[in-house]
Amino acid sequence: DDAENELRAVMGLQAGRVRLATFSSAAASIVPLAIARFRDTHPNVELAVEILEDEQSIPRLLCGELDIALSNDAESTPGELIERIHLFDDPMYVALPTGHRLPQRPKLRLRDLADEPWMLGTTTTCPDARMFKRACHAAGFEPSIAFENDDYHAILGFVAAGVGVALIPDLAVRAAREDVVIRSLGAAAPVRQVVAAVPAGYRAPAAEAMLQVLLAVGSEWERAGQAFAYA
Repeated sequence: DDAENELRAVMGLQAGRVRLATFSSAAASIVPLAIARFRDTHPNVELAVEILEDEQSIPRLLCGELDIALSNDAESTPGELIERIHLFDDPMYVALPTGHRLPQRPKLRLRDLADEPWMLGTTTTCPDARMFKRACHAAGFEPSIAFENDDYHAILGFVAAGVGVALIPDLAVRAAREDVVIRSLGAAAPVRQVVAAVPAGYRAPAAEAMLQVLLAVGSEWERAGQAFAYA
């Protein structure tokens, strides 16, 4: 069956399948756009999507259970067996509670928030948390961590309640709630890279078609974000 599907796929993507893993903030933003576009152009290709982090998706990618794994950690699991294809850059913004004194500052920088309590992802597993801590150290301070959680919607709830502040990626910022203030940290803001991890070497036509859709959607998302600027 797999061989017959592959032959039909080579003749025009009339069959085949794509098994895609994605991290959560991409699942709520760009992945639905990519799935809709892929199904419009390749309606006969079977598509399966799971929400998984790298520690779950990469082993399954290596053993052939997945075709593509989206990741926000371009540095993880390097090696000859995995190819990481850059899709787009995802800048981080700072989320503050309404009424906070700092949103009125003309140019806000990370060091201006050195004395604030922070919410961030779990430091032992979340690449965003590790990137945040490196940025704080480069700015000359050790952040005070008030709360750790890997759900950006939960983090924004704590920000809205005045528990502290947080860095939020653009993938999550565009759906931010109205009772928080989002500000840019300028050119020095941390930026995470969103990549598609695929097995090195041959890719089935259906997986290659999905990869091209992800590249196009990612590029469009990045261009839109450049116009979606915060003071």
